[in-house]
Amino acid sequence: MAAPAVSESARQVVIDGAELPYVLVRRRGRRRLTLTVEPRHGLRVLAPLRLSLREIEGFITRERDWLRERLDEAAAWEQAHPLRRFEDGETLLLLGERWTLRVREELGRSRARVERGARFEGPGTITLRLPEGLRAGERREAAAAALERWYRRLAKELLSARVAHWSAATGLAPTRLSVRDTRSRWGSCSARGHLSFNWKIVMAPPAVVDYLVVHELCHLRHLDHSPRFWTLVGRHCPDYERARRWLRRRGRELYL
Repeated sequence: MAAPAVSESARQVVIDGAELPYVLVRRRGRRRLTLTVEPRHGLRVLAPLRLSLREIEGFITRERDWLRERLDEAAAWEQAHPLRRFEDGETLLLLGERWTLRVREELGRSRARVERGARFEGPGTITLRLPEGLRAGERREAAAAALERWYRRLAKELLSARVAHWSAATGLAPTRLSVRDTRSRWGSCSARGHLSFNWKIVMAPPAVVDYLVVHELCHLRHLDHSPRFWTLVGRHCPDYERARRWLRRRGRELYL
C-alpha cells in the first residue's frame, strides 16, 4: 500500500516548445520516479520526497516519446468513451453486467440518491432520484456523486463478504479492510495487514473481484510478487491469468 502523499501539486513542463500539464505527487518512503497517464486525469508523476524538480522534469523530458504515445492513447479512449450524461435509459456496469439507469426528477427533493433496492442478483435497474430543475452541470455532478456513494456502499458490502469467504479458504485474514478511490491500482496490502480496494472493482465480473481479493490476501504472506506469491495465488485461484488479462484490457471501462 502506498504511503500517504506528502504533497500534491499541479505543474507544467515545457517539452519541445509545448506546455505539458501534470500533477506531481511526492510520497514519504517512495524510492522510484513513476509516470502514469490516465484518461480524464492526464499525467501524474509519483516522486520521492527529496528528488529535485530539475531531476523530475528532466526525466519527464527524456520520456517524451513514451508520453506522446500514452497521451494519444488516452485521448483516443476519451473520444470513444464520452462523459456519461446519466440520462434515463443509460446503462451502468455492476459485477460485469449492464444495468439500466432509471432517472426520476422530483419536485421538493433536496439531494440526489439511488434507491437501495438493487443488489447483486443480476442485470436489472438502478433508480436514481434527482431534485427537479437542476442545470445540466449541477445535474451531472449530483448524479455522479449519488451513484458513487451507492457504488461505494455496494463495494464495501461485497468486498467484506468476499474477503471473509477467501480468508476462511486461505487462512489469511487482514487486520483492516477499506474501500477507496485510487487511480493507479485496484487493490493494495500494507505491511500491517491492511487491505484496500478501489470501489470501481464492483463493476467487474465476479471472477475478477475474487481474483483481486485472493491476490491481496496472498500479500499477507508474501509482500512481493515472487514465484512463491504467484504459486499461492494459483493454488486458490487457478484461473488468475484470465482475470489479470481482463483487468489489463478492460479495466478502463470501469468508470462513472
